[in-house]
Amino acid sequence: MAFQTESFVKKMILELQQQCAGRGSELSKTLVALMVKSVLSDSKNNLNADQGLTEEERHRLEELCLNKLTEKCNPAIHTIKMQEYFAATYTSKCQFLEQIRGAVELRMSPLRREITDSRLETRDAFDALHSKISFLRPSMVQRGLTCRGQQREPSQSCPAKCFPSH
Repeated sequence: MAFQTESFVKKMILELQQQCAGRGSELSKTLVALMVKSVLSDSKNNLNADQGLTEEERHRLEELCLNKLTEKCNPAIHTIKMQEYFAATYTSKCQFLEQIRGAVELRMSPLRREITDSRLETRDAFDALHSKISFLRPSMVQRGLTCRGQQREPSQSCPAKCFPSH
């Protein structure tokens, strides 16, 4: 008797996942499905899924998959698990840059507040604020928290150019 291949494979994936869990191996559906596909497409196993599988072939497929999935030292399974973990935890470049931007904003907010709220009246007060800004900029460049076009050393503008003496 031939089985309907597609529905059979879906059912088998769930069964294999449960059997692996019973043997102490928690595996994802993706990993189990990949193993079933691998075993089905391996010509050494003499399984032709296109023509349907007999009861005997079904049991053989199940045993082959179960043995491979529950092998204690199987580098292929470990590699696939690492790839799944990477795919699940991958942060895109855009998300990564947003996280950095958020950290920079958090770090810069006290200085920004100090700059905008300050009512500098003396040259010493301006020099102190200017040195804070000049110190922070190179440290951001060293950490890579600025855009590439902005990674030049800040020009040391003379405070006298901004605030000429009376």
